[in-house]
Amino acid sequence: MLSFYKKLPISAKLLLSNLAFALPMAVLIFFMNISFTYDINIGKKELAGSGNLRRLFTALRENSGVNGQEKAQTQILEQFLATGRDFLLTRDPALDSSLLAGILVAQLPRNYSQLSRYSLPAHPAARPGSPAAPVEVSRASSLKLQHDFSLFQADFAKIIADAGLAVQEDGNYYGISPSLHDSFAKALEDYRRETAGFIALQQQSATGDVDRAALLAAGEKARVSCRRLIQSGLNELDILIGKRIASYRTWQLLAFVASALALALASAFIYAIAKSITVPIKAIVGYTREISEGDYQAGLAGDFQGELKGLAADLKKMVNEIIRLASFPRENPAPVLAADAGGAITYMNHSAKAILDELRLKSEDFLPPDHGRIIEVCLASGRNRSGIETAAGYRVFEWTYNPLVEQGVVHIYAKDITARKRLEEQLRHDAFHDSLTGLANRALFLDRLQQAVARRQTDPGAGFTVMFLDLDGFKLVNDSLGHEQGDKLLVAFAERIAPLVQPGDTLARLGGDEFTLLLDNLADDQALAIPERIRQALAAPVHLNGLEISVSVSIGIVLQPAPELGAEEILRDADTAMYRAKAQGRGQYVLFDATMHSQALERLRLEIELKKAIERQEFVVYYQPIVELTHGALTGFEALVRWRHPSQGLLPPGFFIPMAEKTGHIHAIGREVLRLSCLQARLWQEKFADHRKLLISVNLAVPQLLSSHIMEEIEQILDESGLPPATLKLEVTESGIMENIETALNVLHAIRERGMTLSIDDFGTGYSSLSYLHRFPFDTLKVDRSFVIEMEKDTKNLEIIKSIVALAHNLGKKVIVEGIETATQLALVRSLGCEFGQGYLFAKPLPAEEAEKLLRSAESFF
Repeated sequence: MLSFYKKLPISAKLLLSNLAFALPMAVLIFFMNISFTYDINIGKKELAGSGNLRRLFTALRENSGVNGQEKAQTQILEQFLATGRDFLLTRDPALDSSLLAGILVAQLPRNYSQLSRYSLPAHPAARPGSPAAPVEVSRASSLKLQHDFSLFQADFAKIIADAGLAVQEDGNYYGISPSLHDSFAKALEDYRRETAGFIALQQQSATGDVDRAALLAAGEKARVSCRRLIQSGLNELDILIGKRIASYRTWQLLAFVASALALALASAFIYAIAKSITVPIKAIVGYTREISEGDYQAGLAGDFQGELKGLAADLKKMVNEIIRLASFPRENPAPVLAADAGGAITYMNHSAKAILDELRLKSEDFLPPDHGRIIEVCLASGRNRSGIETAAGYRVFEWTYNPLVEQGVVHIYAKDITARKRLEEQLRHDAFHDSLTGLANRALFLDRLQQAVARRQTDPGAGFTVMFLDLDGFKLVNDSLGHEQGDKLLVAFAERIAPLVQPGDTLARLGGDEFTLLLDNLADDQALAIPERIRQALAAPVHLNGLEISVSVSIGIVLQPAPELGAEEILRDADTAMYRAKAQGRGQYVLFDATMHSQALERLRLEIELKKAIERQEFVVYYQPIVELTHGALTGFEALVRWRHPSQGLLPPGFFIPMAEKTGHIHAIGREVLRLSCLQARLWQEKFADHRKLLISVNLAVPQLLSSHIMEEIEQILDESGLPPATLKLEVTESGIMENIETALNVLHAIRERGMTLSIDDFGTGYSSLSYLHRFPFDTLKVDRSFVIEMEKDTKNLEIIKSIVALAHNLGKKVIVEGIETATQLALVRSLGCEFGQGYLFAKPLPAEEAEKLLRSAESFF
């Protein structure tokens, strides 16, 4: 029963509570009605008893005072008593009618009967008003009469006392009865007076003579007053009983009305309470239902009072918090789902639904294939599962399963990683491909080459060929036309070579203008035919910026590498062969052989020793004099670097400078040569007064010239040495200038503005810079020794020198001729008007000590 009650809604519980209150009230009203009805019925019975008393009194009157009717009178008196008992007239002494009823039932009838015997003649003929007749009374009768008279007196006294009490208590219960106070009290007073008079006469008759007529008259008066008192008492009894019945009915009605009113008020009160509870609770229930159904815009309206007001406020706070928390999955741009223990989807946010609609998928096609198994494992272990990647349509998602074991629910989060996957794919592609040409890069080429090496180790018959390709003259194009045009040239080159590559072969760009080609399972003769096919593919010029650029490539080939070689070693050998091909001229290819490897090892050894030589300061400066050709005076020295090798002795610059330029060590070597030369020149200037303006000429290598720190280094060395800038001449090669004209021009102008002089070294041997010569701030042109050596035998060289001298003079520049070794050569260059010369005819490069001797002698070289 209790469980059933607990399951009822609040409205039903309140209804039952109302019934629980109303039912006892109704039962109370019912029993009160029964009680009042019972009392009313008793009153009605008493009225009936009062009617019987009237009839009995009539019978008593008819039989009173008649001789021989004593027995009938006794029976009537007994009926009086029986009527009072049977009709409940004397049932409750507390009733105001009980005293009166008691008098009327027991005392007054008997008193009336006695008065009738005393006041009437002994025979029936004697009636009031008849003449008195003497009566003979025996002694026994006299004694009996005396005894009866004593009882009569006692009854009289009792009647007077009880009637008086009845009159006094009238109105104590049901209101004052005027008749009881007026008529009954008057009748009682008459009865008391008349009967008392009769008793007094009767008592006198026992001691003296009393007029019998007077005694009978007094007895008659007493009997009449008694009859009147009985009649008045019966009337009053009816009134009292009627008043009590009316009072019961009034109380019954009042009780009913009061109970009904109380019940109605209680019901209305309970209804008001119930309404004040149920209406807000229904509003709360409806509000929570709307929220649970996803209507987060629902409002909670109502008159909330007391605890319900606090409950509503707390509920709103809770719902706001729920809405805030629910907004995370609901408004999440990523898919959020929930599944029960069986794997069925119980929740899906808007993003998930939108994706299903977009991809036209069902939820089972959207979820991971082993979705059910994942749910089972998560709920069993209570642990998350993440990092699950699946493809849905053209998109890729990463799934995370978060179990709520107590609820038997798993929250599922999906992250769209399509962009990340594409980026990863792109990064993987970019990691192994060149971004400019789209070809394989160094990493992918080496990986493919390592696979080819591994294949051959398991299958000796699986041969392959590696080619290393380098564009000829690319740096010139890149620097003169710009990097953008250079990139276009590389793309055009890749597009022309790519069609020559068969499936299974790999064409890669290692960087810059270096390309590699892996030819897998290709016969030697077929592999050797590839360079010619490449040459044919490059035969047509490439159009760049309105110019037609002829493209050629130098190729190093490793044909069927030795089995013991690894991928890096094979690539190294191909690179070595490529450099040998480039040394032979444009568009050549060379097959790698063992001697090349030995030479490469020698270059590696040289590179290592070169680095150690810098650390050990093994480089020294030699000085070759520069002679003024008019008078033969010494005007300065050219600083020439030498390497004092620990085991090989003094090495000329041609042995190590190319390697130093390639490895970057030229910066350290050139900086040290410039520092030592400036210090030595300043020392000589201070030591020899005749050579205060002694000129020192120092070569700047191309990497030095193009370095962003060259001016800072020169300034630092000038500050350290104290050498006047005007006595420092820096020599650069024309080919070095043309590698990056703009940068070179900026540096040259900065040098010239600082007060130093400039000279073009080996003019005429490299790239023709005639169109740029007027832009270069040089002071002198140096004629390369290669022209001077052959000038005696070949008139063409002499004409070249003439042209160079004429050009220099026309531009206002002076000429230095190097490599003068004979007097004839000296005479020829002097005849051409060359201002300065140097060569073995004057002196070979000398250490500082030997050069100082020339300064000290101060003799002319002529």
